[in-house]
Amino acid sequence: MSGSINVYLLAVVLIFFILTVFVIFIRDHKVKIYMSLGILVLFFLFSYLAATIPQQ
Repeated sequence: MSGSINVYLLAVVLIFFILTVFVIFIRDHKVKIYMSLGILVLFFLFSYLAATIPQQ
C-alpha cells in the first residue's frame, strides 16, 4: 500500500462530504443536478488518476 492510495481515499471522502453539504443547503434543483454531475466527473477523474499512478 502506497501513500497515494490513502490520499486518493481521503480526497474521495472529502468530495462526497462536500456534495452532501451542498445537497443539504442548496434548494435549487438545477444547481443540485449540475453539482452532482460535477462531482461524478471529479470522481471518475480521481479514479483515472489513481489507476494511472504507478503502484509501489
